[in-house]
Amino acid sequence: MDTTRLKQFVDPFWDDSILPSITEYIRIPNKSPAFDPQWAEHGYMEDAVKLMVAWAEPQLANFPGATLEVVRLAGRTPLIFIEVPGDSDDTVLLYGHLDKQPEMKG
Repeated sequence: MDTTRLKQFVDPFWDDSILPSITEYIRIPNKSPAFDPQWAEHGYMEDAVKLMVAWAEPQLANFPGATLEVVRLAGRTPLIFIEVPGDSDDTVLLYGHLDKQPEMKG
């Protein structure tokens, strides 16, 4: 692995794309439904979904066959499902969520 070349790719990608998106995401007060029973009415989850989809779609354009779908079930928070085909029979599953815990004190 050429770590110099990797660093030349990752560092600007982090600074120019990931960090600004994470910063914007942090600004969205999207609390877990356990702490915000009116999450759907507040619309913060939808704001987070739109932000993440807007970031992910251009990245996925670099991967032939990649798909992105927002799955919605009544009464449940939405799920962003991304599939990127690979060239092996191995499967990797990554999981994350868009909601947050309440602010901490101290």
